[in-house]
Amino acid sequence: MVEIIFTGTGHPILQRLDDVKACASEAILIGDDVLLFDCGRHVSSQLLRSGVPPYDVNYLFFTHIFHFDHTCDYSNLLFSRWIKASKKLSVFGPEGTVEFTDNVIKSFIDGRGPRIMENVSVRDVDEGVVHRAKQWEIECVNTTHGPNFNKLSLAYKILAEGKSVVVSGDITVPSDEEHRYGNNAYSFNNRLIELAKDTDLFIMDACLVHTTPEDLARAAKKANARKVVITHLHEPGYRSQRYRRVQLDYDDLVAEMNKIYDGEVIVAEDLKSITV
Repeated sequence: MVEIIFTGTGHPILQRLDDVKACASEAILIGDDVLLFDCGRHVSSQLLRSGVPPYDVNYLFFTHIFHFDHTCDYSNLLFSRWIKASKKLSVFGPEGTVEFTDNVIKSFIDGRGPRIMENVSVRDVDEGVVHRAKQWEIECVNTTHGPNFNKLSLAYKILAEGKSVVVSGDITVPSDEEHRYGNNAYSFNNRLIELAKDTDLFIMDACLVHTTPEDLARAAKKANARKVVITHLHEPGYRSQRYRRVQLDYDDLVAEMNKIYDGEVIVAEDLKSITV
């Protein structure tokens, strides 16, 4: 059984007390292994609420490290190893992940960093197979997220028990001018669409400043994904002045996608669990 727990579904901007979500992150449980994808605001707390103590996470995969909403709870996750190191933590991410980790550990100025790192390994990875375990394997491709960070963002595909799950991470298009409209962000990331071909579950970035419902739907249809989960969501009614877009009600967002993509679309919620 492959279980996906959405440990966060939100975005970095906090504006309303009734919409304080953890930042977009997923925990995937396969046998005794806990695979965490990104580690932004409140993710450690959400792991606890889901019944998975942070020190039980033994694999962490960063989609990117240059935006804090995907990394700002990393120090909490590492520090949990000081409390209890029931499993070794293996960390993977794009170029710069090792250096980033070194800087986080240096911030533990009370001297606990070296002891914590005795149970942690960190590796920068590029396209291809990232890791093979007894019950699963994972591969990644480069994606584009922002005009200045080409090849520093990754999407992952997990293969386990005859099933596949793709985590896209954040996506955009390469230039500010194209980013302004965002209607071809997934379409531009063709390697990601290839990675998601015929996948059982496609976890997609639906942030309204990154993409559009039409772009999401075209990509899901082209990939022939059996099921889609949309995450990284603003609250309905959120208005982006820069990109001149308003977050649709989630039912309306799904309805717009279903005009193009006829598969199931699920709106992620913090602590929601899905089994594939």
